[in-house]
Amino acid sequence: MDGGNRGVDRVASMLHDADAVVVAASNGFDLADGYNQFACDREFMRTFGDFNRMFGLTSILQGLAAQWPSWRTRWAYLARLVEYGWLSSAFFRHAGP
Repeated sequence: MDGGNRGVDRVASMLHDADAVVVAASNGFDLADGYNQFACDREFMRTFGDFNRMFGLTSILQGLAAQWPSWRTRWAYLARLVEYGWLSSAFFRHAGP
């Protein structure tokens, strides 16, 4: 396969010459790992059921945008989110430094 690396070489040259590179990623990796930030599914209710009952929260994203009644409540939610997303998810365990 003579010349098979021309495309790779061209992209490498473009990256080298670029002032900046924007990388966009979807949520496919986290969804594949069972981390669904949009759903009020069984996993969400297991992890955030108390927030659902107290505040009507129906998704992880809704919780990130919520107007919490106090900073303590907000941090309680964020701490739970970190524990759920970072510590329990195989995707996030392998994505860190």
